[in-house]
Amino acid sequence: MRAIVLALSLIGVGCAAGGSADCGSLQTQAQSAVDNNKACSQDADCVVVTAACSLAGQCGVALNSTGAAELQSISEQWNSSCQDGPSGCAHCPSPPTGAMCTAGTCKCVGGCVGDTE
Repeated sequence: MRAIVLALSLIGVGCAAGGSADCGSLQTQAQSAVDNNKACSQDADCVVVTAACSLAGQCGVALNSTGAAELQSISEQWNSSCQDGPSGCAHCPSPPTGAMCTAGTCKCVGGCVGDTE
């Protein structure tokens, strides 16, 4: 099993939608990236991504490489445009230990909220 953890947010750095329509759009795009990029055919297709605070996947999510790159880009945009203090950061469980492909879907191995094997 191959596990790569891409940490896209700093622990303790918070984000909140600062009232910008663009920030709301980024939240929608992040949710879409998480919902639509879990397809896989083998464990090597899956990686664990941790998104910026206030975005889907902020506690870690298993995605395919396309989804990981998409969520990374969205998180970078969020961090440069939408940070507004420590509100919005979830208290996350221990970090995921990896990702695997199960029945054609990327799943976390330990740690991802609502998405574990």
